[in-house]
Amino acid sequence: MKIAKSFTFEAAHRLKDHNGKCRNIHGHSYRVVIEIKAKGAWTANGSWGGMLIDFGELKTWWSEHMEPHFDHKLLLQFNDPLVDVLESSAAMEGPLGPQNIDDLPEDNVQTFPFPPTAENFADYFRDEVLAWLHSNPDRTGLNASVTVYETPTSCATA
Repeated sequence: MKIAKSFTFEAAHRLKDHNGKCRNIHGHSYRVVIEIKAKGAWTANGSWGGMLIDFGELKTWWSEHMEPHFDHKLLLQFNDPLVDVLESSAAMEGPLGPQNIDDLPEDNVQTFPFPPTAENFADYFRDEVLAWLHSNPDRTGLNASVTVYETPTSCATA
């Protein structure tokens, strides 16, 4: 038995070492599908009261622990030179005149120890879901997989 719940977030990223257009900052309307599965035989009268997990609990976990770090953020690898540029306090000349990079809220940029790809985010989200599930002894019999869609037709699953 398995259940699935989808979440969406808007974010920009770039792949600093990519040789194509993904090297440039660009955005996606990401869709994340979290599947929760029973590891063993499913029994409708088990300790979950006929449910693998309450969809509302999964929604609350996502809304409180994942969404704030991803939605409407710039997602960068921690060693991307752009991180240093964004952290500097130098004034920038833009098409609308002088702009100070300090006007960007600090939490608009999230950095990761890996390139911000759909594959790496699928792996990251799966590990986070499993840690959350298995922090509850009643849920140790559950497993999870996560699919991250960067576009409606391109995704990665972990």
